[in-house]
Amino acid sequence: MPKNNKALSLHVDVRNQQCQSYREAMQSMLTKYAGNSRTHKEEANGDWQKRVIDLRTGANVVSWTVTNSAGAKVSSEPIRISRIDILGLAFTRECSLCPVGTYSEGGAAECTPCSPGYFAPKGAARCGRCPQTQFSGPKAERCSERPACRSSDYYPVTEPCTNGTTRTTYKKVQPAVCREDLPEAATVCHLWI
Repeated sequence: MPKNNKALSLHVDVRNQQCQSYREAMQSMLTKYAGNSRTHKEEANGDWQKRVIDLRTGANVVSWTVTNSAGAKVSSEPIRISRIDILGLAFTRECSLCPVGTYSEGGAAECTPCSPGYFAPKGAARCGRCPQTQFSGPKAERCSERPACRSSDYYPVTEPCTNGTTRTTYKKVQPAVCREDLPEAATVCHLWI
């Protein structure tokens, strides 16, 4: 607003997609929850004013009008708007499909990732469980066949002394995705030899 011109006032109007103003609804909501009848927050910084308006979900039409009080001196100084920031997500008329490895039920606000051992294609409503012979990591699009165990899928563990001797056992590296039931698989018994 021009410097030292108290006769000018700025009015902001917000309307929904059907061009219905919801100023009254905003005022009653703010009064109810905040004990405040203002429809926006305002800060002053010298000649600049900052106004923050919380918009509803969906398409909004924001318009502002500058009015001059009756009998006030007419000014030819321009009114400058430093910037307009719109924060939040872009409006969309349709929900977007969840990416692979995630799912959501109808009307959900966000997608949930699938856990290890589960999978989901793009747009899934739920995660599917991998068959016993397959595995997956988190957020997987599909399951993979479990490979045969190799000696590198085990690690040695030395147990404490018993009767003056130690004993070495082998444990599977976790997460255990290999299969011991395949003919070519290395098993714990083969490692002790």
